Amino acid sequence: MRQSRSLVWSLSLVFLAIAPAYAQEYLPLAVGNRWVLRNSKLPDKPFTIEITQQKGEGYRFASTTPWGRSGWTLINRGGKYFMTEYGNSNDQWMPIPDGNLYFDFSSPAGSKWSNQLGVHAVVSTSVQVRSANRTFDHCVQIKHTTGKTDTVFTFGPGVGFVQFGEGAEAFVLDENSSNLPGRRMSSPRVQSSA
Repeated sequence: MRQSRSLVWSLSLVFLAIAPAYAQEYLPLAVGNRWVLRNSKLPDKPFTIEITQQKGEGYRFASTTPWGRSGWTLINRGGKYFMTEYGNSNDQWMPIPDGNLYFDFSSPAGSKWSNQLGVHAVVSTSVQVRSANRTFDHCVQIKHTTGKTDTVFTFGPGVGFVQFGEGAEAFVLDENSSNLPGRRMSSPRVQSSA
């Protein structure tokens, strides 16, 4: 009896040690989180994504890319991120009807769904991404297809965006320029609103 209690206790400790790795979010939401991704072919033109504002239960993102600026508002419902607004470079926002799932971190690889935003798929839940400073394991890769355009995002557990695109053309996380979840380089320049 004493050995079985000891075994249960040991297994409990092992579970507690590994559980946080699985419990981490793939897109942590907090105002001020900023991901700067760079491509070696465009070193002075990063792909930047920042959470600028909390709006009710949603979080407003701003992205600046070599091709332009846009924004969107996402709501997390159990690892499923729904887009509720889309904005452009003129800061004009268009509401999107409820139920438009954009990122899904709760479904297995191979899962697909469609909505007015396009066709989405969980390509893999085991991608490895190497940045200049470290390797991100167990990343989730999601592809969004609109017409003939594919957009591929890769997310690291507890980190968020670690890669945009694929292969040599991909933009990879520059941790030194980013304001990552759990680490604040500077105070957020933005505010929360209801």
